[in-house]
Amino acid sequence: MTLLNESVREAARLIMLCRLATVDAEGQPNVSPSYRFYPNETTEASQVASGMQTYNVQALEKEKP
Repeated sequence: MTLLNESVREAARLIMLCRLATVDAEGQPNVSPSYRFYPNETTEASQVASGMQTYNVQALEKEKP
């Protein structure tokens, strides 16, 4: 499954700083810089700026059927 279309992947290759956005259970957004984007759609998120991405992603994983 392709999560990012070609125009988004191309933009990520050109942008020096990508950002990762997540939302919590109440819909509160959290946006922090990510420091590496790979062509295979893998992103390494910087935990220096905020640990909320980890919490939000883990909470989402628990909700999956």
